[in-house]
Amino acid sequence: MGGKRFLFVFGVLGGLASGALSAAVLDLFQGVRLPSLTYPLLMAVSVLGFTLGGWLTWFRWARSRQRSQAEVIAQLAGGNLATQVAPGETQEDVRRLILSLRRALFQVQRVTANVQRTGRGVGDQSQALLEAARRQRAAVERSTGSVLGMESRSRWPDSG
Repeated sequence: MGGKRFLFVFGVLGGLASGALSAAVLDLFQGVRLPSLTYPLLMAVSVLGFTLGGWLTWFRWARSRQRSQAEVIAQLAGGNLATQVAPGETQEDVRRLILSLRRALFQVQRVTANVQRTGRGVGDQSQALLEAARRQRAAVERSTGSVLGMESRSRWPDSG
């Protein structure tokens, strides 16, 4: 139920109930029936009193609480996980959300660090493999040169 609707229902129903109870108590203790105009006036004053009292206390408190929740949620939506909920506020859901988002962020940072470490390790290993492949190529080229040199020396001139 919305805040304004709750305030209206609280003011009307609470005021009517209070006015009726007050009229019954006045009738009971005075022993005389009050003039008929007194009852609607008493009901109207009670309704206005309940509505005004509800607005001055609960409705204004609920509106300020809603504003502070909106500010916290806007900060969270903006990525600010350092947002603190005021200690007097009972925003347990928001507090739990902040804590779970912080835990999720910590896990993402941990996984990212692991991926970076693994990437550096793979990079180091690939450099070592590349260097080994270059050395192997140089050895093959030397061997090929030696074989070709031996082949050219071992050929006999044709006796023809």
